Amino acid sequence: MGVVATLLSALYQSGIVALGQLVLSFQGFDRDHPLTEPFFPALLAVWIPTLCALFGLGLGKRTLHVGGMWGLWLLVAGWSAASIVGLIHSGPVWPLFLPWHLALWAAWTMRPGPDPKAPAPQPASKR
Repeated sequence: MGVVATLLSALYQSGIVALGQLVLSFQGFDRDHPLTEPFFPALLAVWIPTLCALFGLGLGKRTLHVGGMWGLWLLVAGWSAASIVGLIHSGPVWPLFLPWHLALWAAWTMRPGPDPKAPAPQPASKR
């Protein structure tokens, strides 16, 4: 379930970023310096944590998985902030379309389980 949620979230976020770039391109796209446009850094911000979480889960690399999961939580925070700003300035429509809810779903379902190498908690002794 976590893999599907994370992929759907990343694809939807990529679509929102692409749509935003399309709107901004009508205002003037700098073809000489395409990496300075917000499209590429925003896509990297979406896909790097997504791929880290997915590959960490698939390869059994806990550090990579946890790092990707924290990146997904940062995406939740960013989209939530954008939704709140949109709510304040434009009305109740923005929180419905911005992918804070999908990012939250992905981050929640991709959270890692307990560390198998960590020592088991000892029960408290009764006195």
